[in-house]
Amino acid sequence: AVSHVLSLLLAVSGDIHPNPGPSNDRKDLSICHVNVRSLGAVGRMESVQCDLADNYDIIAATETWLLPSDDSSKFHLRGFHPPFRKDRNFGSLGYGGALLWVSNNIICKRRPDLEVDGIESMWVEIRTFNTKLLLCVIYRANSNTNSDFWNQLQDNYNMILSQNPGKIMIIGDLNADPTTQQGKHLENFAE
Repeated sequence: AVSHVLSLLLAVSGDIHPNPGPSNDRKDLSICHVNVRSLGAVGRMESVQCDLADNYDIIAATETWLLPSDDSSKFHLRGFHPPFRKDRNFGSLGYGGALLWVSNNIICKRRPDLEVDGIESMWVEIRTFNTKLLLCVIYRANSNTNSDFWNQLQDNYNMILSQNPGKIMIIGDLNADPTTQQGKHLENFAE
């Protein structure tokens, strides 16, 4: 009689799953890149918060134009870890620069051991769904015509690939129009 009552109670509750267990509802990771051209400009942070933060798990920004003296707390997004930054470290002007916001729901850490001098890039390790992703946010100024940039980028990528086989993503602004020499360098890199 008790088992009949329990069965009846379970049936009418309507919220008991016949096969409970871990969910396989895996949400795809959503990532975007924006060239902000001065993150400190009036309205830029508000725009990122309103237009991007609710729609993406990871937001990469280039041409932040931030200086090391700029307070990172001014660039915090609700629901995200404190931003990872790579400010331009040469000259007195900010310009350039890269920044990355990662949702609080994602395990992440900066990997400065993977970064090389001469490339305005930042590597961050992302862990989600038992998978490791190495994400690079990179910026190459249009005025940088140094072909060593592409050799350094290729060497950096090869080194990382040899030490960290797995998923690698490079996102940013390489200013490499396909019709230019820089575009041909990018095409060779991508092959």
